[in-house]
Amino acid sequence: MNSFMAALLLVSVAHFVQSPMFLGEQRTAQKPATDASQRAKFETGDMGELLDEDGVRLGFTVYKGSDGSRLLVLYETFESSTAAQKYFEKCVSKAAKLIQRKKTNASNKAVGERAEILLRLDGGKTVPAVLWTDGASFHEIYSESRKNVLGLEAVYQH
Repeated sequence: MNSFMAALLLVSVAHFVQSPMFLGEQRTAQKPATDASQRAKFETGDMGELLDEDGVRLGFTVYKGSDGSRLLVLYETFESSTAAQKYFEKCVSKAAKLIQRKKTNASNKAVGERAEILLRLDGGKTVPAVLWTDGASFHEIYSESRKNVLGLEAVYQH
């Protein structure tokens, strides 16, 4: 991918993340789930690669929640667990707020490290996010809805 295409893709993802649909301004309300059959479901949307502000290549997948919300998953398998942890630390350091940090995932399975944060987007808006490492793998999920972030994390995880 040449630098122009990478920049175009990054702008496209940034535009998506700032869009009213992603930010939840056009979502419809949904009653709380009362049993497993009513839990949120997620449909896979666009996928691709992007470069972060430091030139780190990340894969991304856009999901649509059953309530109409949009979620973005970023992921990368680095050359080592140390490199994945370093990238994790970089992301946590940029958080608007650190909510929780631990060495287990939402299902209490041991992982390299996991953090729940408020991610600062361009323009100062914050959204809930969860990120974790597992060996050399790094993952980040964010959306307007904390409930959906945690729900997709539970579905998405190893």
